[in-house]
Amino acid sequence: MVSAPAAMMKFESKAPIPNLKLVVTGSRDEFAPADLVEELVKAWNPAAAFTVIEGADHFFFGYTDELTTILNKNI
Repeated sequence: MVSAPAAMMKFESKAPIPNLKLVVTGSRDEFAPADLVEELVKAWNPAAAFTVIEGADHFFFGYTDELTTILNKNI
């Protein structure tokens, strides 16, 4: 999962997502703030990897290579 919009949508149902393996967001993501997303990941699947790309915004401008590398490592 990439940049779950935790600041834009209410995720009232925090039902487990057992197949969730990886969640990525940027440290400057105004729609998916790392602290909010991290709390959701704990509810969805605490075993899922959670990665914050330092400096990246919601669209990962300038960080797409780093995002691609992280996603490819977790396929």
